[in-house]
Amino acid sequence: MSFTRSITIDAPIDQVFRVISRYEYAVEKLDHIIDLKLNQDKVTEGTKMTETRHIKGQNVNNTWEVIEYEPNQRFVVKSEQNKLYLTYRYTFVEHDGQTTVNFDGNITTSGLRNLIYKPLIKKIIIKEDGEHLNKVKAYIEELNESK
Repeated sequence: MSFTRSITIDAPIDQVFRVISRYEYAVEKLDHIIDLKLNQDKVTEGTKMTETRHIKGQNVNNTWEVIEYEPNQRFVVKSEQNKLYLTYRYTFVEHDGQTTVNFDGNITTSGLRNLIYKPLIKKIIIKEDGEHLNKVKAYIEELNESK
């Protein structure tokens, strides 16, 4: 099960890549993310990010691991929690000072409970993360307007 998104942001590729790969926008722009910590200053393959999401009145921690990192070209993270496996792949292309970000979110589950709830799980994930590129765009373009 997957979902895809694409957006063009009026900003150079190095800025867009940095903001997305460090999730700089997450706490400020995503209502369900209340905290985010990286296990190291520089993002590379193997970097882990622990986010705290507010879901249905509860705070839930989740760890993402960077599994592919090619600066200004590709960024891939994965998460495994309670037999729910997510892989988020971002690719970047710059043209005339603008950057197009292509996103592919892959959702896999295992276990009987997750099989039964898979449609609901997908709906929740797409609701939470399906529009995050719009939030990235707003964050970056607001930053650039204030300069």
